[in-house]
Amino acid sequence: MQTFLRVLAVAIATVLFSAVALPFPALGASTSPSPTPSTTATAPAKPNPAATSKNLTFGIGPAVQVPSDHLVDGRPYISAESKPGGVVRDAVALFNLARTPITVQVYPADAAQNGSSTFQLSLINQKVTQAGSWFTLNGQRRLTVTIPASHAAPNDRNIPGRVLIPFEARIPLDATPGDHAAAIVAELDAKARNGDGANVTLQQRLGVSVYFHLASQVGTLRSALRVSNLRAHWDEPGGPLGTSRYTVTFTVRNVGDVRLNVSTLIGTTRWFLPAIHSYPEVISNLFPGGSATVTKTVTGVFGLGPWHVTATAFGSPADPTQAVTTTPAAASLTFWPWPWVLIAIIVGTILALYLLWRGYRRWRRLRAEKQARLEAEKAELAKAQAKIAQQAAELAKREARKTRAPGWRTKPNDAGESQAVSPTDVEPPVGRGARKVARGGLFGRARKAPGRHATPEGLEPMGGTE
Repeated sequence: MQTFLRVLAVAIATVLFSAVALPFPALGASTSPSPTPSTTATAPAKPNPAATSKNLTFGIGPAVQVPSDHLVDGRPYISAESKPGGVVRDAVALFNLARTPITVQVYPADAAQNGSSTFQLSLINQKVTQAGSWFTLNGQRRLTVTIPASHAAPNDRNIPGRVLIPFEARIPLDATPGDHAAAIVAELDAKARNGDGANVTLQQRLGVSVYFHLASQVGTLRSALRVSNLRAHWDEPGGPLGTSRYTVTFTVRNVGDVRLNVSTLIGTTRWFLPAIHSYPEVISNLFPGGSATVTKTVTGVFGLGPWHVTATAFGSPADPTQAVTTTPAAASLTFWPWPWVLIAIIVGTILALYLLWRGYRRWRRLRAEKQARLEAEKAELAKAQAKIAQQAAELAKREARKTRAPGWRTKPNDAGESQAVSPTDVEPPVGRGARKVARGGLFGRARKAPGRHATPEGLEPMGGTE
């Protein structure tokens, strides 16, 4: 039993050491989208090359004090500082690169960050309830604008058609101090055919992001983050030694008043030879009320027993001029990865060693039983041989009694067996005859009278005297 336990301990230690010697986990590709300041497209200082493709022939961008050889003023978005009850005025320009006029719908939209660091804009038929409700476009809530076709200049230069649209944003008195986001969207509905040849309506939307920073009349602006919905999932199947991958997902929400650039950190520790893995992620321009989901997949890790995961978010103002401090937010959980392949190997090894141990014990028992049978058979054989020898001796004794001559006697030999002896070998009785023999032996040479010599087969004549 002790030998079996030692072999089992060595096998398990070998498996665990092989798993620990694996390389450091590799970070997989993140499934979260890359953060950008806005999902709305803005027109650059000069026409974007993408706008010249067959699928996109118009654009929109901020347009205040535009140079004569430009379509827009070059700002990537519109940013305004005001206060509740204030008014912001600015303008956007629409331009058309096609040789035919196009008609677009222009309207303000709410911008939200729901699970993604990028903006999702409200549709044309949706009611705006946030910052998008502050706008009027050239005095109206929505415009239908026809953009002239582009034309060729004398120097063969293509000059896009252009329309300027001024807008005004009136901020309510009850607006929450801090940062807000909206967009001005231009939408084009175009007819096209799909792969099956059916007519479809292709909807193209471009927009300009508009950011408002409203100062607080009382107190200071608050900067805060919250980490929630932390989940960890261990993916199977894994490697032959229990290596696999796990995915950590969590949500970061801006619960303060100012937009923030967020850095997140995922730290994991395990009970077996603790190792700390850190995986940073950056979320840019997270607005108040907005949230972003961070997902990280870590591969090539050995999982056995409980893992402790901590997700931490650190915030800094997206606008460097705002002097606010953000307290880091964190959430943690413990999950149990079960490397079933490794568990199956360990269980199979234990079962195999147990079966080998059982087989070895059975073999030893059978060998002992066989040895005992052989010893018993030898003892029985020796006993039978002794009995046969005894019977042979008895038979020889009986035969000797039948065939020996008269006068022969028997006496025990050194082995204790009966032995026939001739009369001459028998010690003569003490008496007169014996004294005569003694005298003949002492005073002279004894003579033997002629006669017969007794043998077991009978009497045999003897020769003369010596």
